[in-house]
Amino acid sequence: MPTVSPVAAAHANSPDNSDRPLSVGDFSTSASTLLKLFVLAALLESAMAIVFNWRPFLMLFDGRGMKTPCMLLMALLMVYWLNVDVVQTLAAQYKFPAMDPQDKWFADLLTAMVIAGGSAGVNKLLVALGYRTVLKVDDIKPRPAPTTAWISVAWVKDKSRQGIDTVNVEITNGSAFAVVGLLNHSSSRNPLMRLFVRDFGRFPHSGGWEVPVNVPLSICLVAANDPTKTSAPWSGTLSPGAMVDIELRL
Repeated sequence: MPTVSPVAAAHANSPDNSDRPLSVGDFSTSASTLLKLFVLAALLESAMAIVFNWRPFLMLFDGRGMKTPCMLLMALLMVYWLNVDVVQTLAAQYKFPAMDPQDKWFADLLTAMVIAGGSAGVNKLLVALGYRTVLKVDDIKPRPAPTTAWISVAWVKDKSRQGIDTVNVEITNGSAFAVVGLLNHSSSRNPLMRLFVRDFGRFPHSGGWEVPVNVPLSICLVAANDPTKTSAPWSGTLSPGAMVDIELRL
């Protein structure tokens, strides 16, 4: 007569809850788990605010892509040090198959990504699962007004023209002429630097400069120490709401 191990016998005699309908207790536990996630996300946001509002950080990285990797790194450290495993906890509550131990890194990464998404991201989870009411908040990227346009000007260094360390950004609008900016550095040609670090060779450093529409524009760079040295001008007429990035070589 074959023998059966106690563990196997216990597993065979245990009830299969995979098809059991979700109860009020399951939803209450899920809400409690998500609330903990919300608290962790809020704590991380508050802790990182001192870094993100630090003047040197704003000067180098404002408007770039550095906040996301910083938040994700700190969230990963929080997950590992506090042993937070929200993804697997929720998966078990909603009767999904258990994850293999060697794949735990994936659950930890997902948990860290949710925490790094901030309290607003956790709020979206609570709304999607019906624990909070939908809150309409317009999250619109900065754009020019419908009656204006935005331009930016990047200074590309011409190595054949020496002795130019500072340039003025000049815009001619019909008969009106104005010096709107000054650049002390040429624009970085390194794609990673341009992605993560504020470009000090670009005017403005982030966003756009508002210009009128449906009128001829002429934009050029002029060496601050020698007005006879100028770039080839960019000329054109912009439509309402246009956003144009211009590169000028000098």
